[in-house]
Amino acid sequence: MIEHLPSADELPPLGYWYTAPFFLGQHAFVLGTLGDRTAAGRAARDCLAEMPSAWTSSEWASRRRELAELT
Repeated sequence: MIEHLPSADELPPLGYWYTAPFFLGQHAFVLGTLGDRTAAGRAARDCLAEMPSAWTSSEWASRRRELAELT
């Protein structure tokens, strides 16, 4: 479904964060909940690598950073 997202410049102002990296982070949460720590960590690292740097250091990204530290 990520490939069906509009481009970043086509997103509405209140949905600016609906980007592929954001949803990759959501995927990391699901994988972590299902117990796949390795895949969750990988997805979180990929998510953080693709996000703007201002997002990766934000408070709301702390759970993604925690998941990224999983093996």
